[in-house]
Order: sequence, then structure tokens, then C-alpha cells
Amino acid sequence: MVIAVLMPPLEAVLFANVVTAAANSAFGLALVANDGLLALVAFSLTGAGLFVGVNAFL
Repeated sequence: MVIAVLMPPLEAVLFANVVTAAANSAFGLALVANDGLLALVAFSLTGAGLFVGVNAFL
């Protein structure tokens, strides 16, 4: 849900949407591979995307 909210506003900042897209891809791969470690990586990328999203507009 956080990724879906962050992606449209980050389109205004050049290459800021890459982190959220990587998190989205990691979640998809974690579901297909049934891999918990990849899910943890996806959650950390979501946190990084939130950090980038907040700092991009402050």
C-alpha cells in the first residue's frame, strides 16, 4: 500500500521512483519463489522508498 501511494508523486523527481519499483519487483519475486529473505529485502526497499519519498519533497 505504501508503494502504491508513493509511486505517483515520485514521478516528478528524476529517478526517485526506481527504489519503489525495485521493491515492487522484489515483492513479486518473493511471492513466486516463496522466499522469506527476498520478502525482507522487499520490506527494506519499501522503507528506503519511503525515506526517499519524504526527503524528496522536504
